[in-house]
Amino acid sequence: QIACSPLLVSSLFPEAEEESGKLQALLMDLEAILEEGKKALVFSQFSSMLHLIGKKLSEMGISYSLLEG
Repeated sequence: QIACSPLLVSSLFPEAEEESGKLQALLMDLEAILEEGKKALVFSQFSSMLHLIGKKLSEMGISYSLLEG
């Protein structure tokens, strides 16, 4: 999980405030994809990562659907 984002294991690293390079790269890629009028499907084995991505997308004003389970 820490490879995805230190925020996912913030209980182990309470000072973790910044998002990971992987998350930043994903968000930049998603912006580029959406600018082209396309859609994207994002998978993660961690539902907590999907929620973190969803939070960032909401902050950016990007609508999304979440399917987990």
